[in-house]
Amino acid sequence: MNLQPEDLRKIIQQILFEDSSQIGCTECFKVLDQFAEIKLAGNVPALVMPMVQEHLNHCDNCREEFVMLLDALKALHDNHG
Repeated sequence: MNLQPEDLRKIIQQILFEDSSQIGCTECFKVLDQFAEIKLAGNVPALVMPMVQEHLNHCDNCREEFVMLLDALKALHDNHG
């Protein structure tokens, strides 16, 4: 098996940050839309969903997904508002 540096970084990150109080990418992705909607409503999503915020603080991939989703939702809102 030939692992790329990015693959190794992800594995190490999962080991370092994995504990029972955190969620994984799958769980984060399932609620990312709700997290974004809370933010768009002007609230602080980290207060409502702290484990999602914690995951986004450590996971580049999910954070990038969140930013893209947030941008898309803002664009939809601007076009319909």
